[in-house]
Amino acid sequence: MIRRIRFLCCITFMICGCGGSEGGTPEYVPSVVFDIDGTLTVGTGFIDFFIARPDAARALQIYVDKGYGVITLTARPELVRRVTEDWLRMNGFPEVPLYMSEPFLTDDDKTEEYKLTTLRQLMEQEQRAFLYGYGDSTTDFNAYHRASIPVDHTFALLRRGDPTCQEGQYENCLSDYTEHLTYIEEQPDVK
Repeated sequence: MIRRIRFLCCITFMICGCGGSEGGTPEYVPSVVFDIDGTLTVGTGFIDFFIARPDAARALQIYVDKGYGVITLTARPELVRRVTEDWLRMNGFPEVPLYMSEPFLTDDDKTEEYKLTTLRQLMEQEQRAFLYGYGDSTTDFNAYHRASIPVDHTFALLRRGDPTCQEGQYENCLSDYTEHLTYIEEQPDVK
């Protein structure tokens, strides 16, 4: 499994044109991206914005404890940063980088481009290799796929009240994180 992660990171760096160390092996930060609304929350309705999914905070914490560079990436505007940070803290989420859009995004194409651009900047500027992605919307899945996150490591979260996950390039539609925690715990440590 560690060999597979190294391979995926090397491929990511070749695609992105990122540099390597003097020994020729790329230096990278194995990373995980989580969307917020519908992914860390139970859905995207107004009330749903205030309800954390059971075990979502635990999922992030396990990745952090394993040494992954976890980020949250949301189309929420900077205008609500403090409210969002307070909500994450009050619901027990580990303190990880939070990326929010500068303008208020309502268009799916702009949302996807914002997320893709942010992921690519982090890959280039911080040598991040995104190995896992969690989202609830087609814009998430498209951005993750275009940023070279493997489809089998892209996880869709079922929104409350929806019969199926939204369309996109992922292999697993999760109803919650509770059963998925075992999968995360089985992933290799990267410390």
